[in-house]
Order: sequence, then C-alpha cells, then structure tokens
Amino acid sequence: MRGALDIVRGYLRIAALLPAGGIGLVCALVCLNLILGLLPVVFVVATSVMIGRVPEAVAGGVGSAEWSSLVVTFVIAASAFVVQQMAAPLSSATPKARGASARPRAA
Repeated sequence: MRGALDIVRGYLRIAALLPAGGIGLVCALVCLNLILGLLPVVFVVATSVMIGRVPEAVAGGVGSAEWSSLVVTFVIAASAFVVQQMAAPLSSATPKARGASARPRAA
C-alpha cells in the first residue's frame, strides 16, 4: 500500500507544477496527448474496415462504389498514421521550445 501512496504523491507533485507551465501550454499539451491517444485507434479501426472492404471492391471493380468506399477508408487510415507521426515529436518538443527542462528536478 505504501507504493501506491508514493505514486499518488508523485502525481500530486506533478499537478502542482502545472500552473507554472501556463494555461495555454498545458491546454495545448493535454489536447495533443488526447489526439495522440486517439489516432492509433482511428488507424486500427480504419485499417480493419478497409481490409473488410477489399473483397467487395475487387468484385465491383475500380469504378464501383465499393472501390470508392475502399479508397476513402484508406485515406482516413493513412491520414491518421501521418498525423500521428507528425504530432508525436511535438509532444516532447513543446516544453523544450519554452526553455523548460524535459528532466524532472531533484527534490
């Protein structure tokens, strides 16, 4: 039980530092982390749907509505992947841009 209490104290110390970062930066990083958490799910779901649509698209041919649906799903999956790859470095670079240290200070 002591370990859990130490973990909670650590989180509370981190929460106490949030006002020093500024409301804009904190909100931006929270939104960025939410997006980074959702994008892999969007990618996996879109890829799964895309794979499921392949048989109908092949049967319908290139000009069919099924093919168009496959292409749209592919674009969604590819976009989620690209945005995730572009946004991930921002998560660690944003505090450094303001001059904040990425390492915690010694207590």
